[in-house]
Amino acid sequence: MTHPRTGSPMTRLIHQLGTDSAYVIVGFPIALVGLIATLPLFVLGVGTIVTVVGFPLIAGALFAARRIADLARLRLRAVTREPSPRPAYRSAPAGSGFWRRIFAPLRDVQSWLDLIHAVFGWILSTISFVFTIAWWAVALGGITSVIWERYIPNPTDEHDLNHLLRISDTLSGRVGLYTVIGLFFMITLPLVVRVAALVPAHFGRALLTGIAEVQNRISGLEQQQRDSAVAAEWTALHRLQREIREGQQQALAGLPRTSDGHASS
Repeated sequence: MTHPRTGSPMTRLIHQLGTDSAYVIVGFPIALVGLIATLPLFVLGVGTIVTVVGFPLIAGALFAARRIADLARLRLRAVTREPSPRPAYRSAPAGSGFWRRIFAPLRDVQSWLDLIHAVFGWILSTISFVFTIAWWAVALGGITSVIWERYIPNPTDEHDLNHLLRISDTLSGRVGLYTVIGLFFMITLPLVVRVAALVPAHFGRALLTGIAEVQNRISGLEQQQRDSAVAAEWTALHRLQREIREGQQQALAGLPRTSDGHASS
């Protein structure tokens, strides 16, 4: 099977269109579930924060947002074509009590970013979903109008788009107009769907992987420093060993020789 990145431009275009469309269409119900699973818990927790019940509710909302965030990271790479690392979340030490485990996510910045993504991400997902479905519907409906238009009732007392545009309101006229509109939407479909996928994807990437990327860069720098330190230690050790050997050879060369040619002590 031809790989989408090594095939023809048309193959890559179709593959990306399918990927972006699936991302947007599947992302809408996921975003809706994320909103329903987090916002009521968070609002109820804030409303009861004066009691001890509020904190576990808020922590529950943060944990639910984390699960939605993990799912979002798995889906990001197909659209952004970049890695989407998972950050290291703050957690309570092993054996900690109930309240310490409850307050651990409340002190974690990434947990709050996950909640923001779950609460507000559905807005972008909904807009992207509407545009994607509408563009697909008009594109497919237009280019297939030659099949279905003849079966649609067309009362004489009603005026459609042909009449408004002063185009012949006959079957061929309607089919021609709808086909042109369908072709326009089909040609622009890859661009529109690509933008519709990238907007929520980059929003999610900024909130869900930003801290992880910083953590990875810091870890990489620390690893480079450790590697440099180890390399410097090995260089110094080899230099010391060489100096010791050279010193021993010089010391042996300076000893007096016996009659049999051996160095005397």
